Amino acid sequence: MNIATRGRRRVIFVATGSICLLSVVGLTIAKKASSKQPQVLTQNNKDSLLKFVENSSDLPMRVAGNDDCPLRIMRAAMKEISGPDFSRLTGRTTDRVTVSSVPEVSLVNTSGETITGFILVVRDPQSRTTRGFVQEKVSVDPGSEYLVKREHFLEPERVTFANEQGVVSATKLPGLDSEKYWLGFAEPSDIFLTVGRVTFKNGRNWTIKEGGEVR
Repeated sequence: MNIATRGRRRVIFVATGSICLLSVVGLTIAKKASSKQPQVLTQNNKDSLLKFVENSSDLPMRVAGNDDCPLRIMRAAMKEISGPDFSRLTGRTTDRVTVSSVPEVSLVNTSGETITGFILVVRDPQSRTTRGFVQEKVSVDPGSEYLVKREHFLEPERVTFANEQGVVSATKLPGLDSEKYWLGFAEPSDIFLTVGRVTFKNGRNWTIKEGGEVR
C-alpha cells in the first residue's frame, strides 16, 4: 500500500458552475442559513456532543463516474449529524434536516501508469455547488492505494487565544465544531463524490465526462 501525503494541495469550494471547474484556485464560501438563532451549549455539553460525533459510525457517500476512472474510489465515508446538532456545534443556523462532513476517501490506481495528480469533487447537482480537493504533486504507482483524509479538504486557519504566556496566535485545522468541516450546502442524499481529473507521469490527463449522475 502506497499512502502518500506529500505534495501541493488545494481546496476548492465553488457555487453555480460546471463540474469541470478544475482551474479554480480560490476558495468561495457558500452559506445557506435560516433566521433562527442556534442554541448555545455549555462547554461540557459541547465536549459531550463532539465526543458523540467523533465516535459515531461512518456512513458511505454516494460515488458517481467511477466505472472508467483510472483512479477508482474504493471507499468514501462521512460523518452525519442532524441540522440542530450542526447548529449547536458550529453556531451556524441551517434549515437542513441532516448535514454530512467532508469525506475520507480510499483510492486505487487501476491504470498501468503512475499517477502524479488528481482532483476530487464533492458535488450537489441541484444547487450546482462544488467542494473539492486538488492534489498536484504525488506519485501513485499502478495498483497502489492512496488515502485522502478529511483534513485534506480543509485549509488551516489562524486562531488567537490566551494562555500563561499571554495572547498567542497560531494556525490550526478546523475541527468538528467548524462549519468548514461540514457540507452544509445540501442534504447528504443529494451529494455525490467523483474524481474530476487524473494526471499521469507522462503528462497525459484523464477528465471525467458529464452525463447521468455527473452534472
